[in-house]
Amino acid sequence: MNSIKKCEALSDFKIWASLPKEEIEGLLLSIKKELNSNFDFIDIKLFGLRKDLQMFIPQFKDKRSGLIFNLIPGGSLNIGISEIERNTMEALTKNSEYYIDFDELKPTYKAYIQPFLISQLPLSEQWANNCIMIDKVLFRPEFSENASFNPIYLSFEEIEAILNKFPYLELPTERQWEYACRAGEENSLFYFGNRIDESIVETYFGNFEFDTYNFEQYANSFGLFGLGTGEWCADNWNFMSKLESSENYKVIKSGASIYYPWSNIVEILMGASCFRQSSEFLEDNTCGVRFVINLMA
Repeated sequence: MNSIKKCEALSDFKIWASLPKEEIEGLLLSIKKELNSNFDFIDIKLFGLRKDLQMFIPQFKDKRSGLIFNLIPGGSLNIGISEIERNTMEALTKNSEYYIDFDELKPTYKAYIQPFLISQLPLSEQWANNCIMIDKVLFRPEFSENASFNPIYLSFEEIEAILNKFPYLELPTERQWEYACRAGEENSLFYFGNRIDESIVETYFGNFEFDTYNFEQYANSFGLFGLGTGEWCADNWNFMSKLESSENYKVIKSGASIYYPWSNIVEILMGASCFRQSSEFLEDNTCGVRFVINLMA
């Protein structure tokens, strides 16, 4: 594959999805060079629930943090709630006493995203216990007691402390997070479709210990899982339809797992790819998180 084709594939997930594993292996030489000796290449794995949207995704282990990162090819995708998604949500919540503020999910706009690395899973309690060198003044002491592989919920101050320890890591932007979550799916509420059967949604958004649960078979086409956790983004909160911004609060993407087990349909819909909320409304001001590493353009 010539250099132009390599650039096109890495910058367009639709081209990337059409490539066999052997050609993707040839694309990785420049990326491995950029990542240097701080990363171990793990494998190239096929992900995706839909046969027409499966992709071979390379994985790397960061030696410093111990986190597993998936390579996300770039591309263009509609961000925000589409008319199809809104109609689906309205139909599902028609008889509910709870409602969704659709103004907070608008407008829909097309964004181009550069390729980047993102951690395959949200941070776990076990990761915090093993890697942060727990400071019991800053970090809550329960992180070092009976730590599990379930997602860990952190305050923004705790996340800033982690980023100071690993300064090459970053919070994803809202665009990056939603692009990574959708993995090419623009009009379904979830990357696994629109079915709201609780047993199905529980498979994707319930709380699981990632060391024992075979999560990869349920991952999206970019190989990501745990996307209902509710996660911090780098962006300050704003009403997208009004472009009002607040430096006091951050954007939180998704969040269905926060309310598990669910008592109403709206709590499940908080796991939709387009769902966003302000950190102002977080319980205990804590939420899940996964990190990104931005590659050179």
